[in-house]
Amino acid sequence: MKYRLPLYILLYSLFSLTSFGQQSGVFTLQWKDNVTSSVGDVAVTLPEFQSQYMYYDADNKRLYFSTNVPVTAAVNPNSLRITNIVYESITRSQLGNLSPDRIGNDVNASIEAIKSRNDWYAKLRLSPIVKEGSGYKRIKSFSYSYTLNQQRTIKSVNSFTSISNSVLASGAWYRFYVEKSGVYKVTKGFLKQLGFDTNTDPRNIKIYGNGGRMLPLINEVDYPADLAENAIRFVGEEDGSFDNSDYILFYAEGVDNWNNDSRTHSNL
Repeated sequence: MKYRLPLYILLYSLFSLTSFGQQSGVFTLQWKDNVTSSVGDVAVTLPEFQSQYMYYDADNKRLYFSTNVPVTAAVNPNSLRITNIVYESITRSQLGNLSPDRIGNDVNASIEAIKSRNDWYAKLRLSPIVKEGSGYKRIKSFSYSYTLNQQRTIKSVNSFTSISNSVLASGAWYRFYVEKSGVYKVTKGFLKQLGFDTNTDPRNIKIYGNGGRMLPLINEVDYPADLAENAIRFVGEEDGSFDNSDYILFYAEGVDNWNNDSRTHSNL
């Protein structure tokens, strides 16, 4: 999972040349050491810079600089040049909870073209901390440049099949919601509160839902067109009767998911 960390002020200068010529700019990173942040329910200590450009991979304990730069056309991914890098040396203790084994010897910069609605962006990403001999160093500032493609081509878009017959077209439907992700227990009493007729064969009961995350901002990201059936475990359904001790277990995705587009755990 990926998480956004607290916000600080960004100092940078950005300028463009001709529309389809070379684009360039400069970023300056303002570091803070040994900052404690929450990643879900876990506290982590990290070296931090401006959080709107800070991307922490909690699974691999890695830190990235990442930003989407508005552009007028698709960027050429092979044209990126990172120059004038200014480093400062840091100690092992300044890495905090970052994994030293996953820090490389190069910034491994990359850039790709992204189109969101009708707007083009150049997604720039690099590793701001690198190894130097037996020690480490981090970027204080750097310059970048890239060129735009003359031909405006977009990434392939996932095919979308229109709904010919929604699952909502038949059956009796009852709605409930959850706020936090987790495994939930649905009892006979709870279903009665919803108005559900529990004098039915429990083997015919299904749960549908697409979770509580926000819709993706980028059109090319696949998203279900109809409600998806959720996996459930019905304890006690074997006799075909919904008894008072019977219940359903299922995993529900709440509204507390990390959204990389908006950099928040809140469903806006």
